Amino acid sequence: MKRALGRRVTDDGEAERRQVDPGEERLATAEQRRRQGEMQLVDEIGEKVLAHRRDAAPDPHVAAAGDGARPLERRRDAIGDEVERRATSHRERRARVMREDEDRRVVRRRVAPPALPAVVGPRPAHRTEHVATEDPRADAGEARRREVVVAAGRAAALAVDRAKRPGRPSPSVQLLAAAAERCRHALLAAGPIAVEGHAERRHSHLRHRRNSFAAIVCNVRTTLDVRLVNADAFEPGLVVDVRDEKRALLFDLGEIGHLAPRVLLRVSHAFVSHTHMDHFAGFDHLLALGLGRMKRLVLWGGPGFVDQIEHKLRAYTWNVVHRYEVPMTIEAHALGSDGARTQATFDSTQRFARSDGVAENGDEAVVAVLLDEPLFRVSACIVDHEMPVLAFAIDEKAQVRVAVDRIAAMGLATGAWLRTLKRAVLAGAPDETPIELAWRDRSGEHAERRSVGELRPLVLDTIPGRRIGYVTDLRFTPDNVERLALLLDGVDVLHIESVFLDRDRDQALRKNHLTARQAGEIARRVGAKKVVPFHFSPRYRGDEAELRREVEAARRDAAGAIAAG
Repeated sequence: MKRALGRRVTDDGEAERRQVDPGEERLATAEQRRRQGEMQLVDEIGEKVLAHRRDAAPDPHVAAAGDGARPLERRRDAIGDEVERRATSHRERRARVMREDEDRRVVRRRVAPPALPAVVGPRPAHRTEHVATEDPRADAGEARRREVVVAAGRAAALAVDRAKRPGRPSPSVQLLAAAAERCRHALLAAGPIAVEGHAERRHSHLRHRRNSFAAIVCNVRTTLDVRLVNADAFEPGLVVDVRDEKRALLFDLGEIGHLAPRVLLRVSHAFVSHTHMDHFAGFDHLLALGLGRMKRLVLWGGPGFVDQIEHKLRAYTWNVVHRYEVPMTIEAHALGSDGARTQATFDSTQRFARSDGVAENGDEAVVAVLLDEPLFRVSACIVDHEMPVLAFAIDEKAQVRVAVDRIAAMGLATGAWLRTLKRAVLAGAPDETPIELAWRDRSGEHAERRSVGELRPLVLDTIPGRRIGYVTDLRFTPDNVERLALLLDGVDVLHIESVFLDRDRDQALRKNHLTARQAGEIARRVGAKKVVPFHFSPRYRGDEAELRREVEAARRDAAGAIAAG
């Protein structure tokens, strides 16, 4: 056997050659002593564990050693390109050589020379990779998400239209669009990916073409995207995004501080059910965020609401706000118990001084329309909480469904003009009504003028919109139930408070709130197709599922109805 070459490290750091007889030998542990200045060098590539009282090396930055050629090899796949969609890996680092003094302390480190480069052929890397056990986001790196093909059949065949080739990070992908709502079958984690050049983009609004081969058939994308302010459902509040208009509505201004500023700055209207702190304390946060950024904010509330907004604004000193580059106007409206309406504006250029608008007398109607726009309508009625409280209904207007493939066949592209066309069709505009078309594509900007009659073949059909309810803070009385039945008849999605379990009905009665069973009874009475309970009492944290089960059981069980009183 050939003799191996070793090195003796002297005190001044220079290496001296000497011969070392081959053979097995244990490295020094804390109990074994060596002569001063000596160490053992093992010429072997691989992972080392430095003994220290039967544990690993005392310094946390002592790393495992590996062949310098391995990192070159492990980054290549069968065709010599970068490995994609693999699990998190731990990169190797160069071996470090340690030196001990007589007290067996590490006093100096030297970096071992790297291995010579190696040529890697077109074959898969044979080195094992570290695979994250559960959630990959817990590791330093993360496996890239795969493209998701939503529909079965022909959709899967059309998902990838081109093979991967050099210069492209991934194949071009075109997914059949899917709407997360109003599908006949629910989709989890459905997300289309559009590829333009080298960039990938994920859209929050999903669509799905009708396809006889598709396993999932959706009707149409909804106008409004609705969600609770707090996903855990303990705090009141509703966020309604108006799609395609880059704005939103807020129902109640309670704990809204955790909402992203980009969401709050889109708010055009806020509807406050009543001015208890958990429903109104967030007004100051919205105001502070909107100063100098938000041009106009419209607020609606119950009796005396305009006066309360004035008092809020007068509590602050406005000695510089009139010089802000972006002036802000707050428009406050109040609906009285008799249906009368009052209005006032507060302009930042006037240091938020009150300017009263025209008051309107009440018409004794239970349901009042607060906002009526081409895409939706907001209505309200007053219910009893030992004080007047507004309950709300949000109605989507009828929606026009268009054939996207026909748009391309006419040499056009989608754009804001489609919204104009849909509104013209819903309004019954004559065929000669002109529509200005403008869009941008890879060829640049385009503009045309077409008539409604020319564009009418693009329309497939018209479908009714949804009705969405928001009900919170009320007593379970016959009058309240009847008022909600008038406001929310046939509601598609009902968001309703379910503060207590029915076994705690006495507590609910004392605090003028609903139990989960009472909320389910109201949902059954108004014919709600879906119920979203919220505003749970903190005493039920961890038992939210029981509250939801009680609501749903009462909604379905007509025989077990309880009397309101």
